[in-house]
Amino acid sequence: MTDENADSETNNATQSQRIVYEIDSSERPSEAVVRAVATLTDTPVLDLDPLYRTIDPGHLDGILNDRENGRTVEESSISFVFNGCRVTVNQNSVRVQNEGD
Repeated sequence: MTDENADSETNNATQSQRIVYEIDSSERPSEAVVRAVATLTDTPVLDLDPLYRTIDPGHLDGILNDRENGRTVEESSISFVFNGCRVTVNQNSVRVQNEGD
């Protein structure tokens, strides 16, 4: 995993950390969520809690795009807490912020 898709911001006044991770066209939204949270928390992907304990990865991918059938759904986003981070994901990007911020 590289951080090429992630832009990181740190606000020194509040020590708030957040990133915006751009989803690659060959990447499923559920994969991007895990990579983005791992990047922000500096945690290896395999050390994170499984995404399925928070949200069904298949349903997340299905809601946000339907590439298998050649369609893209209207712009929508889903927010949830995963591994102590507030995650908001849409068809193009994943925004992750520490939940305590």
